[in-house]
Amino acid sequence: MESRRKRERARDESVRAREREQERERARESRAGEIAGHSDRKSEREREQERREERKNGRERKRESSREILLGDICQTLQHTVTHCNTLQHTTTHCNTLQHTALHCNRLQHNARHCNTLQHSATHCNSLQHSA
Repeated sequence: MESRRKRERARDESVRAREREQERERARESRAGEIAGHSDRKSEREREQERREERKNGRERKRESSREILLGDICQTLQHTVTHCNTLQHTTTHCNTLQHTALHCNRLQHNARHCNTLQHSATHCNSLQHSA
């Protein structure tokens, strides 16, 4: 987000510098025309119209550039989200494996308890047989 602001500020400064340079150039042209005695109202109107169009085009380029920056930020966010999602999927798979292993382990513990009970019963039975 901070880098986007820096890019926007740098772009704005570049646009302003370009506009200042264009204004200086127009002033030089105007002075040269006055010196040569060619100050004509129609050409002045045309130059003013050109300046307006240049400013308009600069604003449009600025808007397009802002859109590109925004799309770039959105793309980075989406890539981060996809990476995060992939990590979550991997973690889920691992968790499912652990749950399956836990179920298997619980069955083994149950069977071991049952086996111990049978062994205890057999020992008790043998004791009863020997005492009879």
